[in-house]
Amino acid sequence: PCLAGNWSGLTFSKCKSCEPGRFGSSQGLTGPLACEACSPGRYAKKPGSTACLDCPAKTYAAARGQSSCKPCSTGTSSAAGASICQPCPPILGSAQRQPTC
Repeated sequence: PCLAGNWSGLTFSKCKSCEPGRFGSSQGLTGPLACEACSPGRYAKKPGSTACLDCPAKTYAAARGQSSCKPCSTGTSSAAGASICQPCPPILGSAQRQPTC
Protein backbone atom coordinates (compact mmCIF):
# COMPACT_ATOMS: atom_id res chain seq x y z
CA PRO A 1 0.00 0.00 0.00
CA CYS A 2 0.98 3.62 -0.43
CA LEU A 3 2.34 5.63 2.47
CA ALA A 4 0.21 8.26 4.21
CA GLY A 5 -0.20 11.36 2.03
CA ASN A 6 -0.34 9.23 -1.13
CA TRP A 7 -2.90 7.15 -3.01
CA SER A 8 -3.07 4.56 -5.76
CA GLY A 9 -5.76 3.51 -8.20
CA LEU A 10 -7.47 0.14 -8.31
CA THR A 11 -5.95 -0.68 -11.70
CA PHE A 12 -2.39 0.60 -11.14
CA SER A 13 0.12 0.24 -8.36
CA LYS A 14 2.10 3.48 -8.71
CA CYS A 15 1.52 5.81 -5.77
CA LYS A 16 0.61 9.46 -6.35
CA SER A 17 0.72 12.33 -3.86
CA CYS A 18 -2.38 13.98 -2.43
CA GLU A 19 -2.79 17.40 -4.05
CA PRO A 20 -1.97 20.63 -2.18
CA GLY A 21 -4.97 21.59 -0.03
CA ARG A 22 -5.69 17.90 0.67
CA PHE A 23 -4.11 15.33 2.99
CA GLY A 24 -3.97 11.60 3.59
CA SER A 25 -3.48 10.60 7.22
CA SER A 26 -3.46 6.84 6.67
CA GLN A 27 -1.83 4.28 4.39
CA GLY A 28 -3.56 2.45 1.57
CA LEU A 29 -5.73 5.24 0.15
CA THR A 30 -7.37 4.38 -3.17
CA GLY A 31 -8.17 7.26 -5.51
CA PRO A 32 -7.51 11.00 -5.28
CA LEU A 33 -10.82 11.63 -3.49
CA ALA A 34 -9.59 9.51 -0.59
CA CYS A 35 -7.33 12.46 0.24
CA GLU A 36 -9.37 14.73 2.52
CA ALA A 37 -9.73 18.47 1.94
CA CYS A 38 -8.33 20.74 4.63
CA SER A 39 -11.00 22.41 6.78
CA PRO A 40 -11.54 26.19 6.62
CA GLY A 41 -8.82 27.92 8.66
CA ARG A 42 -6.29 25.21 7.70
CA TYR A 43 -4.06 24.53 4.70
CA ALA A 44 -1.68 21.97 3.15
CA LYS A 45 0.96 23.68 1.03
CA LYS A 46 2.89 20.66 -0.24
CA PRO A 47 1.77 17.63 -2.27
CA GLY A 48 1.70 14.44 -0.19
CA SER A 49 0.72 16.12 3.09
CA THR A 50 -0.29 13.86 5.97
CA ALA A 51 -2.03 16.66 7.90
CA CYS A 52 -3.21 20.24 7.46
CA LEU A 53 -1.70 23.17 9.34
CA ASP A 54 -3.52 26.04 11.04
CA CYS A 55 -3.31 29.34 9.18
CA PRO A 56 -0.95 31.67 11.09
CA ALA A 57 -2.35 34.65 13.02
CA LYS A 58 -3.40 37.59 10.80
CA THR A 59 -4.23 35.21 7.91
CA TYR A 60 -7.27 33.10 7.00
CA ALA A 61 -8.57 30.34 4.72
CA ALA A 62 -12.29 30.76 4.09
CA ALA A 63 -12.96 27.59 2.08
CA ARG A 64 -12.09 23.91 2.33
CA GLY A 65 -9.11 22.53 0.42
CA GLN A 66 -6.78 25.52 0.52
CA SER A 67 -3.04 25.26 -0.22
CA SER A 68 -2.26 28.65 1.36
CA CYS A 69 -3.75 31.28 3.64
CA LYS A 70 -4.62 34.82 2.63
CA PRO A 71 -3.51 37.84 4.67
CA CYS A 72 -6.18 39.80 6.53
CA SER A 73 -6.97 43.16 4.96
CA THR A 74 -6.16 46.46 6.62
CA GLY A 75 -8.32 47.07 9.66
CA THR A 76 -8.90 43.36 10.32
CA SER A 77 -7.02 40.56 12.07
CA SER A 78 -7.36 36.92 13.09
CA ALA A 79 -6.05 34.34 15.50
CA ALA A 80 -4.28 31.22 14.22
CA GLY A 81 -6.60 28.74 12.49
CA ALA A 82 -9.15 31.37 11.38
CA SER A 83 -11.58 31.06 8.49
CA ILE A 84 -12.41 34.79 8.56
CA CYS A 85 -10.76 38.00 9.75
CA GLN A 86 -12.45 40.14 12.38
CA PRO A 87 -12.54 43.96 12.40
CA CYS A 88 -9.99 45.63 14.65
CA PRO A 89 -11.45 47.26 17.77
CA PRO A 90 -12.32 50.95 17.64
CA ILE A 91 -9.80 53.59 18.72
CA LEU A 92 -10.55 54.64 22.30
CA GLY A 93 -12.93 57.60 22.39
CA SER A 94 -13.66 57.31 18.66
CA ALA A 95 -15.99 55.42 16.35
CA GLN A 96 -13.04 54.94 13.98
CA ARG A 97 -11.44 51.47 13.88
CA GLN A 98 -7.73 50.86 14.33
CA PRO A 99 -5.94 50.29 11.00
CA THR A 100 -3.92 47.42 12.48
CA CYS A 101 -4.44 45.16 15.44
